[in-house]
Amino acid sequence: LYTAKRRGRNEFCLFDAELARELQRRQSIERDLHSAITMRSLVAWFQPIVRLETEAVVSFEALLRWSHPLHGPI
Repeated sequence: LYTAKRRGRNEFCLFDAELARELQRRQSIERDLHSAITMRSLVAWFQPIVRLETEAVVSFEALLRWSHPLHGPI
């Protein structure tokens, strides 16, 4: 359904082996994410936001990093 919606109005998409693999991959990552949260495997990185005129740090952007054992950085 989401694949057809991404393609635009009045479009359809047949469920095939490629979509099945993508669905399985997404479900696997979702299950692993629950485990990663429990195991405290997620890491917060803080990236400074700098005002160019003064070179002053005005805020930070928080990024959540996770290194998946099979899929790598997510």
